[in-house]
Amino acid sequence: MRNRQEQVTRPNRRRQGFAMPKQLTQRAWAAGFFDGEGYISVRNRTTNTTKQKCIDVELVVSNTSEASIIRLQSLFGGYIQHFSPKKINLKPFWRWTGTPNIARIFLKATLPYLVVKKEQAEMALEILNLKNFQRTAERYEREAALLLKINNLTKRGNSH
Repeated sequence: MRNRQEQVTRPNRRRQGFAMPKQLTQRAWAAGFFDGEGYISVRNRTTNTTKQKCIDVELVVSNTSEASIIRLQSLFGGYIQHFSPKKINLKPFWRWTGTPNIARIFLKATLPYLVVKKEQAEMALEILNLKNFQRTAERYEREAALLLKINNLTKRGNSH
């Protein structure tokens, strides 16, 4: 069990988090860091208000280097959380989370540079692009099919 000391910084639409970094080196760095340390979280849920089923996409990167996590947040926005494990032999670590709007910008910016997670990123972008359309059973079925494909790619033991 971990003692959570959360230091959450929320993105602001008027400032950070909703524009792609202009320098290609920054995009390439973020892609490499994400390829090695991050994952795409795609989950099935039911909305609180309408009780309709939908698929959520978030990006998560955890690392013991606070500077790297802060750099990722400065480029794309998002939330940072700090975790201090109770076990003595474990280091504290930081976790960056990119919500769906940030995930869309991040994946578009880094897609050309991704290697390990490229196929997952393409499917996650497809799910995020479906969010632009009205919620229907057909849209949910397409999202659910993509969710299944992503889950199959991320199972342990797969070489993808």
